[in-house]
Amino acid sequence: MTQTLTSSIEVAQRAVRPGQLRAVIYARVSTEEQAKGYGIEAGEKRAKRYIEKKDWAYITTFADEGVSGSLDWTEREDLNRLMEMAQQTPCPFDVVVVPEGRVIGRVDKAYYPWVWKLEEHGVFVADAKLDIDNTTDEGRDKMREEANYAFKEYTRIRSRTQSGVQEHAEDGGYTGGYVPFPYRVENMGKKKESRLVPDACEHGEGCAERHDVPVAKRGRTLFVEHRNWDKAADLLNAEGLFTRSGVPWSGANLRNVMTGDALMHARQVFRKKSRAKLDRNGEPVHGQQVIIDLPPVFTDEEREELKAAIKMAEKGPSLNRGRAYPISGRFTCLCGGTYTGWNPTGKRSPKYRCNKGGPQCKLVPAEVMEKDVWRRV
Repeated sequence: MTQTLTSSIEVAQRAVRPGQLRAVIYARVSTEEQAKGYGIEAGEKRAKRYIEKKDWAYITTFADEGVSGSLDWTEREDLNRLMEMAQQTPCPFDVVVVPEGRVIGRVDKAYYPWVWKLEEHGVFVADAKLDIDNTTDEGRDKMREEANYAFKEYTRIRSRTQSGVQEHAEDGGYTGGYVPFPYRVENMGKKKESRLVPDACEHGEGCAERHDVPVAKRGRTLFVEHRNWDKAADLLNAEGLFTRSGVPWSGANLRNVMTGDALMHARQVFRKKSRAKLDRNGEPVHGQQVIIDLPPVFTDEEREELKAAIKMAEKGPSLNRGRAYPISGRFTCLCGGTYTGWNPTGKRSPKYRCNKGGPQCKLVPAEVMEKDVWRRV
């Protein structure tokens, strides 16, 4: 709590009449609202008019500007300060006035739980837009009625929205969220028209834009040729064919992408059964699992070739067995253990492993470590 705020509250307290409720205002505008020209002032004026009508004593205003309503109160500077003061004994105010419930957050999930939280500390809440407050039994009952209505309305809208999303998924449409590699969203933002398509160049040779399909095809070719995920990833990176986000490939990342539903089965699973939230009857709360067929990136022959290469990598001859580890036992881990050469099957890229094997001990790529050592010698 700043010294300025403390001083202003102390000054305002002196003008409070005996028995008069002391009111503070909480106001908020988001960055989007600021861009449209909306400010704190309009909401503050509405709240002050409400305070005057109720004949309460205005103490001060807490305001968060450029702050999203999705943030918890602990993540908003002034609202967090208000809540800390509400828990003081004695509390420097009796009631918090908001211009409307929206300044706290979504009415159904954030606003009323916040109201009840303040009630626990003996602080009342007033909603200037709805013209209600819980300083009386009648006002408290009305506020709870509003809370019940808001929750029912939220449930109704969510149910209708989820049904629409389910229908769009069953039609093979894009349902939002994660876009699997190497696909993109076609008709993004167009209701019931958006769907996933391979991110391939449509302008022929000489296209200056980056597309993911050539990266996926090259990654498949390199793995089939070398039957080693780490090596295929290193070669992709050496060719400048990085992940969608621009981060270099790792063997594990490349394996996950190549063996995922999108590339291996040309499909996306919406609302997977393994992750579904179930009701008391064991039925999915938000709808049944839907398999969305995708335009394939690989031909049937390419997929079969990839599957065969994966099996050979898992069961085939060792690629690195018998390799020498020249710095084995010559460098230590942060835990105090010693790193030694490790590649039990010979099928993966050689590593150095800490002999203590604690949870914080990491495997170190042998080639990278050895090159760094030789460079320093």
